[in-house]
Amino acid sequence: MGYYYLQADNTPGGPESLNFLLMMTVSEQITLATLVVPEGGEDWRRWPGW
Repeated sequence: MGYYYLQADNTPGGPESLNFLLMMTVSEQITLATLVVPEGGEDWRRWPGW
C-alpha cells in the first residue's frame, strides 16, 4: 500500500511505502505534523495518525 504526504509547498508527495515514510521521519524530511493519506483514501491525518 502506498501513502501520499503533504509537502512543505502544500502539494502531495508519493505514493510512498510505509517504510519510506518512517525513514523520512527519522531523517526529519517529514514530521509528526505532516498530513498523510493512504492510496484511495480521502481522510488526511497527521502522521502517524492511524
